[in-house]
Amino acid sequence: MNYDHAISAAGIEASENTELTMDQAMSFLREATITDVDVSPDFDGAVLRRHRLAASRRSVRHWAPSIVAALMAALAVLTFVQLVAVPSTTVTEPPANAVGR
Repeated sequence: MNYDHAISAAGIEASENTELTMDQAMSFLREATITDVDVSPDFDGAVLRRHRLAASRRSVRHWAPSIVAALMAALAVLTFVQLVAVPSTTVTEPPANAVGR
């Protein structure tokens, strides 16, 4: 029974230490806040715009090879269709009596 009591006392002490540590960490965070900062009014807009622009550039760099390959494949298919769709013209010899005219 004393063993169980010692374990529960250690658990309570550990939870109190954890709570104390958390309280200290929160007080450090509160003290570390910056209050006097001169921020441009359009700071948020500029940062968001740069982030969106960077994300767009990454996306274009990622998909550009696939888009170029798809365009080349489409061009090849269109060329093939045009070659197949053109009626074949055979060269026929003129009639024998038309050669001398």
